Order: sequence, then C-alpha cells, then structure tokens
Amino acid sequence: MFCCDYDALTTYEPGSFCSQHRTDLTGRIERVNLNAITDMDDLNSFLNQSYESYITTAPLILYRAFGAVKKDSGKIAGAWATGRFISTEFAESMIDVKNRLALAPEWFNTKMYEEKLLVPAGTEFYLGIVAPVKMKSGTILSGGAQQILLTERCKKEWVLGCRRITSRQITHVPKYKLADIPDEVEKKDLYPVI
Repeated sequence: MFCCDYDALTTYEPGSFCSQHRTDLTGRIERVNLNAITDMDDLNSFLNQSYESYITTAPLILYRAFGAVKKDSGKIAGAWATGRFISTEFAESMIDVKNRLALAPEWFNTKMYEEKLLVPAGTEFYLGIVAPVKMKSGTILSGGAQQILLTERCKKEWVLGCRRITSRQITHVPKYKLADIPDEVEKKDLYPVI
C-alpha cells in the first residue's frame, strides 16, 4: 500500500523544476533557412511571432503533451500523439502544461498524456517561445515554455515511452513506459468518479 502525506509536500514555482531538466540544445542543432511559417495559427503560437529555423545535428530527447476526446457529436477532437508541436520540457502537472504551453480548452487537448521522444539527427524544425493565449473567459495562459514546431509530424518510432500527466506537481523526473499510446478518451472517462 502506498501512503502519502500531502501536507508534507512542498510546491515550487511552475516551470522551475522542468527547466532544470529540460533538453539542452547547445551544440546539437544548427541554424538553417527553412520556408517561413505561413499558417497564422502556427505563427501566432510563438511569442511575438518570433522563431528561428534549425536542423538537429544529434538525436534529441523531447516531449509532447496530448490527449483527444470524443465529443457528444461522436467526432474526435484534440491532440494526437504524433503531432508537430513538441517541447524541450516535460510537464510538471496538468495545470503547469496548460499554462506554460498555453493550451486553451477550446482546442480540446486533454493534456492527459505525455510522450517522450527521441528525435533523430537531420530533423528540421522551428524554435521559439510559447505565446500567451487569452481564453474565452478572459483568463490569460502565460505560455513561456520553449516550443518546437516540426516541419512534419513526429513518427511513432521516435516514441520512447508515454505517461499519464498528473494533477499534482511532480517531485522527481518522470518515468515513461513503452506501451500502446492512447488515441482518444471517451468524454465520460476524463474525470474518474471519486
């Protein structure tokens, strides 16, 4: 039986833990000239629409938060495991990843899962900082994490493992299991009965 004294847990400033462990890109990427980003949604996802284009010169460990939901209409919406937006930082908690990656609820990314990727050398991408997003409620999601936008979707063979993102701040570097990566979640299963 696992017991935890939640009163003894200490919290920390969001982003401070993962930034200590984020993937260092120094000496592992090289600046290249790629076509400019033309999709306005992609462009606006970068702070001040500012980004640089690079190619990896060595394999990189990167992370992607994802999760899709089947809406009442039966249509699946959200973010799938093999997307284009990834980060050098792992998620500290669901709230942290929502805020630091500025994942607005209307995009239906449930942020329930995170995959750890081994991106090979020779991969082209755009690098910048996540821009803040204003939600429909008026709340501002601050962004601020390092964001990578791949020129093509990541490949399933890059996945080293997957984990469930928890609602509490993590206190250690997360572990990832190589298992079937969930593609969707039934809306009724998002929040377990307590």
